[in-house]
Amino acid sequence: MEDRILEDEETRGTKKNRNMMLWRNGDKESLSKLVFGLLYCAVISFITCLTMTFAHDRVPDREKYPPLPDLFLDNIPLIPWAFALVEWIIVAMAAVLIIIIFFHQHRLIILKRFFAITGTVFLLRCVTMYITSLSVPGTHLECDQPIGSSAEEKLNRALNIMSGFALSINGVKTCGDYMFSGHTIMATLLNFFIIEYSPRNWKGIEIIGWAANIVAMFFILAAHEHYSIDVCIAFFISSRFFLSYHSMANIVGLKPESMARNAIHFPFFNYFEEFTDGVVPNVYGLPWPLSVLTSKKRNNENEKSKNL
Repeated sequence: MEDRILEDEETRGTKKNRNMMLWRNGDKESLSKLVFGLLYCAVISFITCLTMTFAHDRVPDREKYPPLPDLFLDNIPLIPWAFALVEWIIVAMAAVLIIIIFFHQHRLIILKRFFAITGTVFLLRCVTMYITSLSVPGTHLECDQPIGSSAEEKLNRALNIMSGFALSINGVKTCGDYMFSGHTIMATLLNFFIIEYSPRNWKGIEIIGWAANIVAMFFILAAHEHYSIDVCIAFFISSRFFLSYHSMANIVGLKPESMARNAIHFPFFNYFEEFTDGVVPNVYGLPWPLSVLTSKKRNNENEKSKNL
């Protein structure tokens, strides 16, 4: 019986060491994957901004196509400052996620996943907002001025949108990009990433994250910048894609044969999650080179204490 217990402990220890080795190898390889993920997200961001310029020129004439009936917009008065508040909420959520990533030991994996998921969701948004042009949801929106028909004008407009992160607080004004809401995508994904990679005993941050997500969605509608269906579909797609991606990533170590099937759902999944071996452990510490400097300082202090 004792021999069996010792054997089980050795097996668990060997498996734990193997998992830690896989995670360390994954962290080393994640740097190249992070660069690819960043380029992937950047290219799709530009495609999104370029699509927004084409969607703007396809906005239906307001005199012929008035705002569609909407249960929420028809019963909630316009709040002029609501959309700016939404964007400041998104900026605050992004700052919180950056702090979490800064101290997380698997920061490269988190960033890689954020770029992969965000890029793919916005790629889907490019398709939906262009194939069907909804009428302008609010009479306060200035959508009558065309961007220009030349390729140079559209390219410059796309670069302006991208440089301003498509935020109205940076002076970016767009129309026609309604189905589905990009602001809801960012608020939802930021919420889910914050909850997933923050310490498990931080229950308060989960409440704050969900509150910020819901408040942002409410004020997007209160600003009459999107129809209710835009916000609902954006939340559903973003949340389901985040959960599906992480569910696939968490079982890769248990079912390696699922890698081939996952390639159908997400083409770059196998590349991004090559070294994944289960749930990413939420372990925190200072990044390099700060960790090296603190360790050297600690070693010097230990040597001094020994000499004394």
